[in-house]
Amino acid sequence: MGSRFCLGLSLAVLATAFGSQAKWVELGGMAEIHGQSIETARQQAISDALSKAGEYAPPAMDYQVSEYQLISEQMVRGKQIQVSLRANLLPLGQECDGAGYRVAITIPKAQIVHWEQLTAGSLYALDASVSRVLANTLNGEANSAFSHLRTDLTMDYQQLNRQYPGRWVQELSQKDRSQYVLGLTIDDVTIDGDANALSWMVTGPKRYFAMDATLYDGLKGQQVWQQRYRVEGRWPYKRTEAANIASSDFWNSDYGEEVRDLLNRVAVDVNTAVECRALVGTIQNISGRQLTINLGSQHGIKVGDKLAVNSRSITSNTSWQLPNNITDMATITHLYPEQAVATLEEESSFSAWQIQDEVRVIKR
Repeated sequence: MGSRFCLGLSLAVLATAFGSQAKWVELGGMAEIHGQSIETARQQAISDALSKAGEYAPPAMDYQVSEYQLISEQMVRGKQIQVSLRANLLPLGQECDGAGYRVAITIPKAQIVHWEQLTAGSLYALDASVSRVLANTLNGEANSAFSHLRTDLTMDYQQLNRQYPGRWVQELSQKDRSQYVLGLTIDDVTIDGDANALSWMVTGPKRYFAMDATLYDGLKGQQVWQQRYRVEGRWPYKRTEAANIASSDFWNSDYGEEVRDLLNRVAVDVNTAVECRALVGTIQNISGRQLTINLGSQHGIKVGDKLAVNSRSITSNTSWQLPNNITDMATITHLYPEQAVATLEEESSFSAWQIQDEVRVIKR
């Protein structure tokens, strides 16, 4: 089940129960693990949970899930995965918290699962090239996200999630001053095994491209979205010919166009996944009442914008619930591309704040 469904889910919820404001509900879901990865099963379980949100009240008004947080998960006899989450339901037609802002997404070099599949065409730069094209597409087309491209990083996501679950995401996003990390895993670039000599000489054999895209919340270290993509196209090169993956000839070929269209879809889906999520950053430095934060003009904030300041220890395992969790307020006074300085209100308990505590932009 696609993750765009999860984040854009249309729900019927009784207006008198929730009123005109967004509300948080707790949901549970389950998925079978058999024949698929834990990550894929987890996303299916999340989708299952979100699909039940409409059961909380009789149909009366359309709602959408603007954001959700995974609270817990557990394996059931090694065959199923159960998840519990909290989802924020927003009335359709009401502008969501993230509208008008952009989040920074770190994109490391794509992980290649089967390097031997790159031999045909000598596609050894495919990992960096795919990440670069996707990053450029987000920067040029997305209205809710921009990228921090990190082709210097080679990732093994299964190993990282097994040995350092959550922590590696938080450390990378903190270093890059990003709100999210997007992991790309390419696991199929094979050429059709049934291709004969004629197809190689005349039309070119079919070549496949399959990739998983997974988005992680950099502050909480949690997976918030995942989708699998797969295309095929005619491979225009001879058996022993090397493809110049940086050339327009490659990207204008049938195969290159299919891969490029796939990456365009990834960019659209990622933008959809974050567009209703509130813009949340962290404190980078504290000087008296002055807070330096990792959000700036590229994120869409302006001088005069208000921030809710909250302890990282409070928000690490819970979702923001305005106004109950607001402890202090601050106002943006100086603005830079990816940083800003905010001044705490005079009545604030500014001595309580620490570096890496969270700030949330209050919707204008």
